[in-house]
Amino acid sequence: MITESYMKRMQELAGIKKKQVLFLVGFPGSGKSTFIKKMKAKNPDFDYVVISNDGVLEKKAAELGLDYNDAYDKISFIDVLRPAYEKELKRAIKHGRNIIIDDTNLKRADRKNALDKFPNDYKKIAVVFNIPPDELEKRLKQREERTGKHIPDEAIEKMREYYIIPSKEEGFDKIITIWPNFRALGNLGYKLYIQFQTYLDYPS
Repeated sequence: MITESYMKRMQELAGIKKKQVLFLVGFPGSGKSTFIKKMKAKNPDFDYVVISNDGVLEKKAAELGLDYNDAYDKISFIDVLRPAYEKELKRAIKHGRNIIIDDTNLKRADRKNALDKFPNDYKKIAVVFNIPPDELEKRLKQREERTGKHIPDEAIEKMREYYIIPSKEEGFDKIITIWPNFRALGNLGYKLYIQFQTYLDYPS
């Protein structure tokens, strides 16, 4: 039930102008890109720019006439992709955009390095995608059939080895956890959705 106090809180939050950066944290196939699509559909006026290594790779692949897998093997991350990624991020921060960092963001050091680029007028939020290994394996197979993107099992296992769950000590203002099947959580899922909207300083 949406109470009067909740509505008042939402009205207060609607007036908050602080810029936001969302760090999506999760393995490939955990639902990050789907989450972005749903957010845009739910809040069409909420102005985000999405920055990701995958997005930069796909742009470079298109320029060179390569498919995703060939581009992944042939295009240098350090010499080509990273500079292009950093350029996009720097431009978005300079123009004061709300930003979604749509990468795995599994390494603490990588998150800290990115967080340090944001000035204090940004609200920094980690959105963590928890997904069981068997569900992740199923989703990755489905994604490969649908898009042709292949991620070797050994790459996923290596990611598991270095994954560290985000903490506020890194510099995040909020940390939100998303489960794979939100609707199946019933009322709890609804409460968490409301909580998520509150953390974003935006009414649902």
